[in-house]
Amino acid sequence: MLAFLLFIMPYIVLYVWFALTGKNPVGGWSWLPFYTALTSGLFGALFSRLLFLQSNWENLTIGGLKAARDYTSIFLRGCVGMTGAVIVSFFLLSNVIGGGLFPTFSEIGLDAAIYPKDGASHLSLIYPSKSLALLVVWSFLAGFSERLVPSLLQDTEASIEKKTASK
Repeated sequence: MLAFLLFIMPYIVLYVWFALTGKNPVGGWSWLPFYTALTSGLFGALFSRLLFLQSNWENLTIGGLKAARDYTSIFLRGCVGMTGAVIVSFFLLSNVIGGGLFPTFSEIGLDAAIYPKDGASHLSLIYPSKSLALLVVWSFLAGFSERLVPSLLQDTEASIEKKTASK
């Protein structure tokens, strides 16, 4: 829950700020994409662990249950998830991989909308841009999947070897 709260906290602050002032303060939050990648990776890693524990609860030994409660183990899993998310975000930023399923970093931000536009009562929305949402998805997957980052690194290494061998 702490990882989820860390992830969602800036968005709650932004929403409350927007609701009170009508202004989008995200322009001064240049750290938001990096923070989002880190906390999405942390959340993904810990969510993966929770799903593992839930599905294997009856099969775990006493030692396995004690290891699952160990704060060092939880901390290390979180660090691995955050590291994976940062690596994936830098791969995405460098355009090593690209396409419609990947974020465009120049378009990362928050979008605001008011519905209906001409009605007396309205609903004010503030939500992540498509690119920010894609960064969250890829960072979460990097934290969730223990194999995503190593396979990404292996594929990149193989493509670099092909390019240098063909020269």
